[in-house]
Amino acid sequence: MLSQNHATGAILRTFPGAVFGAVLLCTAFGSGQALAEPAAETIARGKALTEAADCASCHTADPSKPLAGGKRIDTPFGGIYSPNLTPDRDTGLGAWSDEDFHRALREGVAPDGSRYYPAFPYPNFTKLTRDDIAAIRAYLATLTPFRNEAPPPQ
Repeated sequence: MLSQNHATGAILRTFPGAVFGAVLLCTAFGSGQALAEPAAETIARGKALTEAADCASCHTADPSKPLAGGKRIDTPFGGIYSPNLTPDRDTGLGAWSDEDFHRALREGVAPDGSRYYPAFPYPNFTKLTRDDIAAIRAYLATLTPFRNEAPPPQ
């Protein structure tokens, strides 16, 4: 059995290490610069690109929920339904990283690794620059989030 002095000494010897570890963890998460909000110009460029690409024509089934997806698109492979582009965390892009969005547009790969083929990658979207894709994502993040899970392909 340890004496009280021996136990207290052991606690005091490990205390600085524990404090250092806690401080290190806190600063690892808190010392980085906060992510800056996109500039108004970036969001405006993203909106212009989204409109030029006519994203709403495929990603809007219900006009009261713009870009919330769910629109059926008939293909030679059967019917597919457009995904939700709003920032809803559960059914839209809200939980996606910038890299997830980039891979979806450029490579046609979903965050879970599945493919969006035959809809993506759309040939013209593979020509978008990384800055263009980031601007589109910044604009989409400003939309009203709508919960709208698209049906599976038919």
